[in-house]
Amino acid sequence: DRVAPKLDSPAPPKTIQMTEAELAKFAGLWRNEKTHMPLQTEVRKGSLFAVGGGPLQPVAGNKFIARGGSIKLEFEIDSSSNPVAASLTQGNNKFRFLAETQWEPTANELNEFAGEWYSEESGAKVKILVKGLNLLITQRPDTKIPFMPKYKDHFTAGGGRQPVMWCSRDANGKISTLHLGAPRMRNMPFVRINK
Repeated sequence: DRVAPKLDSPAPPKTIQMTEAELAKFAGLWRNEKTHMPLQTEVRKGSLFAVGGGPLQPVAGNKFIARGGSIKLEFEIDSSSNPVAASLTQGNNKFRFLAETQWEPTANELNEFAGEWYSEESGAKVKILVKGLNLLITQRPDTKIPFMPKYKDHFTAGGGRQPVMWCSRDANGKISTLHLGAPRMRNMPFVRINK
């Protein structure tokens, strides 16, 4: 108390009211353009929520805050008034998300991922199997992780947020590299060793 006298708390940000119809256009699936991690937003009980997080309070037509203003989410709007991207700011960190649509791959599209893959960086070898509408990553002795389709060429595990797996394709559209990412690991490459 001697070093720093009592400071007044900053005034809380002013929020505005939006109808569910106005909020609905901001509900959707978003891909972090660096980490490929998903962010999903949805309307519940008259508020916009980040799935797995709290409510997003509107402060302007395309700007929202969470946690009393410590998190800011600003949507980029195109000429048709549709959100096409979003910037999330938390402290000194800023992340950009691109609008995506839920992917429902065909059996042939899933089969493209099947086979054995190796990462020189980690020295790990995994086998990918197709199980129904999902992929199953297996590794000896008994690791089995289901990955569910999220958006085009992207899959997520667990609760559907992380880790994330995606692919790069060559000029002919064939999968050339698989990539795995998680909160403390980004873009670990795997190459196919056989199918």
